[in-house]
Amino acid sequence: MKKTILIIAVFAFNLSLFGQIDKPTLEDSTPFSSKERTVLQTNADFVIAGEYLYYKLFTIDNNTLSTISKVGYVELVNAKKDVILQHKIKLIDGVGYSDFFIPSTVLTGMYKIVGYTNFSKNNINESYFAKDIFIVNPFTANSQKVQDSLKTTATLNLRDAFPTENITHPLLSISTQKKEYSQRELISVNTEINDRIKSGNYSVSIRKLDSIEALNPISKNYVSVTSSDTLYIPEMRGELISGKITNTVNTLDVSSKYVALSLPGKDYTFKVAKTNSNGAFFFNLNENSISHRAIIQVIEKNKEDFKVQLQSLSSNNYNALSFANLNIDSKLKQTIEARNIQNQIENAYYEEKRDSILPTAGPQLFYDGLGIKHELNAYTRFKTVRETFIEIVNQAGLRQNSDGTHRFVVYDNVLNYDLISSNLEPLLLVDGIIIQNNNDVVFYDSKKIKSITVVQGQYIYGSKVFEGIIDIETIAQDFKTSIKGAFFIEKDLKKLEPQKKYFQPEYSNTTLLNNRIPDYRRQLLWVPEISKNETQFKAYTSDVKGVFEVKLEGLNNLGTFISTSTFIEVK
Repeated sequence: MKKTILIIAVFAFNLSLFGQIDKPTLEDSTPFSSKERTVLQTNADFVIAGEYLYYKLFTIDNNTLSTISKVGYVELVNAKKDVILQHKIKLIDGVGYSDFFIPSTVLTGMYKIVGYTNFSKNNINESYFAKDIFIVNPFTANSQKVQDSLKTTATLNLRDAFPTENITHPLLSISTQKKEYSQRELISVNTEINDRIKSGNYSVSIRKLDSIEALNPISKNYVSVTSSDTLYIPEMRGELISGKITNTVNTLDVSSKYVALSLPGKDYTFKVAKTNSNGAFFFNLNENSISHRAIIQVIEKNKEDFKVQLQSLSSNNYNALSFANLNIDSKLKQTIEARNIQNQIENAYYEEKRDSILPTAGPQLFYDGLGIKHELNAYTRFKTVRETFIEIVNQAGLRQNSDGTHRFVVYDNVLNYDLISSNLEPLLLVDGIIIQNNNDVVFYDSKKIKSITVVQGQYIYGSKVFEGIIDIETIAQDFKTSIKGAFFIEKDLKKLEPQKKYFQPEYSNTTLLNNRIPDYRRQLLWVPEISKNETQFKAYTSDVKGVFEVKLEGLNNLGTFISTSTFIEVK
């Protein structure tokens, strides 16, 4: 009796496949009433080239942290409204974080750090959250100039005095064991969050208060956009990849054609999509996708008759952002020069002070371990792929066509080597890349193959039916297919920024305390997300003297940004 495995892979929410569509095409019942918006928190609003700007992005829906979008975008925009730095970050329960390193190519001036999601762009009044950031580049005398007709000026000058009194909040508190510290001394921080707002999301920071302060025109945090007929769909599982196929023969229909996406590697991502009536296709990447090398190809018998193109998300319109020219008080020269030297010393010891990258689980195999896996090192190695399939892989085999080409087959009954009576082909993958020229595999060096997995029975994936699956993993994960043409493109996608545990020195004994590696950290502690029951933190002071702010801040369960601070001095 034949046993057929029938697996249907579908999206629970089909519209989430689309990056953007026309509003008139939607029915009134489409559930897109959300008003998702974003809030950006940064560790500072003034940095110089060679420093890091830490940020945290919140997404809010109906005054609570949003669980809709799984991907957020943070950009640094200059006075010409150009994006000079861009991050794509993973959102977990409405929160994501990372940092920008400010390179020496960035000119002195006023900038905006902008945060948004694809879905928040539908929120006409609060499409993007924007915050003023002031940057000084001590490596060049050039400054960026504001081109707006109504020019305003922001001024950087020396701070007159530093705060000494705590900044309090009735529902938050933060404290240290004392107010004065010496260099490289342990700071113990205690926090308390009232039970009424513990379901919010909070961070802890210790940073030197800048001797430099910015006096600037106050600008709005939210950017409004003009209403349009475009609806931006939430990235509910991960990044959206969209594209379109066209035909090279005008009589060909471009609808209902299959397109495959591969993000090859050990933890690969593989997807199959079907084009709509206009030839458009859409892929929704899993939020845990690791690889950034994407291969997209039409998988039709007449694939050479089609051309495939990727479509990026529409660029944002930042015309509503307002900037000011930046005036720097001449008294700041010595302060900026000293800070620049400290930064260069810190960056010279970058290898000794690396942040720890938190491990990320790779995407789960789409066939979820259903196959029989053969690790070839467990067998006698054979010279050719053909011999390997004959002697080791009993669930599948090779056939040679009359024209000299080869085809793979998956057996339905291992004992009798029976084939399912259909004209369907198996899904053949190497390192996650779908193979359309079987000779690429037949003549591949079998010594480079790590394992071969076979799934028997019919398999339905992305509405396309395959006669089983043959999944080959190479040792070096560097397989290249020979096929070329307009139906095949390869593109590097922007990767999600990795999540980090930020560096902390340990001066708990005399040897480390007297370590000759200099320590000019201005950011002594940055914990962008604390657990609900975490109340105590520790950090060490650096060789930098002055007043430091110890801050607890975040978004409460009502969607309001709140904070409390205390101050310490390092002498």
